[in-house]
Amino acid sequence: MRLGIRAGLDVASMVEQFHPGARVASTLTPPSLLAGELPPPPRTNVALARQLLREAGAAPLRLELAYPPGRNTEAEDAVLFRPLIEAGLVELSHVEIDPTDFWQRAREGRLSAFRAGWIADYPDADNFLHFLLHSGAQTVYGLGFRSAELDRLTTEARVSIDPELRMSLYRQAERIVMQECPFIPLYHERIYAAASSRVQGLRLHSTPPQVRFDELWLDAAES
Repeated sequence: MRLGIRAGLDVASMVEQFHPGARVASTLTPPSLLAGELPPPPRTNVALARQLLREAGAAPLRLELAYPPGRNTEAEDAVLFRPLIEAGLVELSHVEIDPTDFWQRAREGRLSAFRAGWIADYPDADNFLHFLLHSGAQTVYGLGFRSAELDRLTTEARVSIDPELRMSLYRQAERIVMQECPFIPLYHERIYAAASSRVQGLRLHSTPPQVRFDELWLDAAES
């Protein structure tokens, strides 16, 4: 069912219209963190979506997306789910839930479907693949996802001191994410910073705050 939904989404149009400058996600992990060739961005395939949803006995699928106050994505979802809705494969609705109740239910795995963002605490694939998906580490989003192979890969990767081995293990874990589809990654934001030639020490960081102002200084010699 998850694979069927993913096949019918129009991610590119949603990103272009509502998040210009962002990169359409082909992996859960931001592309800058994983070396090697990335899979192509997802393309809408309504025929595949119809086949998969029918095989799952879920066509048409009544899908309710929950959200806390201030995070209503109805306008975006009208574009994102349009191919599925127009094909009669999905009947989409939204429900607002009190924030305390929403996050408690998200942690406990009591939300059937929702959209959420994720900003890593540190720039490493571990903060995505292990922290979000390892069966013993799902403390923010209780997905109930269980994969012994992903658990093994991410457990080994997070203690390895060999950078090439770590990247290989995480790329294997990413393939499991694509096959099992516990999440449907939509896009990765890009961060930009503008500064004059007088500003020295400017470097964009992968985690917030992206600009560390205590690291900046002005070069009085520059005009």
